[in-house]
Amino acid sequence: MGFLLPPLPQEFLRQWVEDPDVEVIVHNAAFDLLFLCQLWPDLRPRNIWDTKLAEQLFILGREYELGEDPFTLSTLSDVYLGVQLDKGNVRTSFAPFVPLTDEQVEY
Repeated sequence: MGFLLPPLPQEFLRQWVEDPDVEVIVHNAAFDLLFLCQLWPDLRPRNIWDTKLAEQLFILGREYELGEDPFTLSTLSDVYLGVQLDKGNVRTSFAPFVPLTDEQVEY
């Protein structure tokens, strides 16, 4: 089961990402980890599961025809869960911690 988390103190986020007992599931983790490693150059992420990388490995060497970018969260959600995501709610500004809209929570 996933959880929608409110904005977290930075140090809590770091502890969460470095804790080997916490499984962090992210789509395109390289993107997020790039920013976190700039914030904390000595960051040592541990138990990270990247759904985009997993799909790329899963289909390695097989025919795959799902449009321009078959590895988007939207495509994977549609293919595996039958859920079509409204991409209009992808971009969100969390500074200065503006509450999420109902549509963003649904996304």
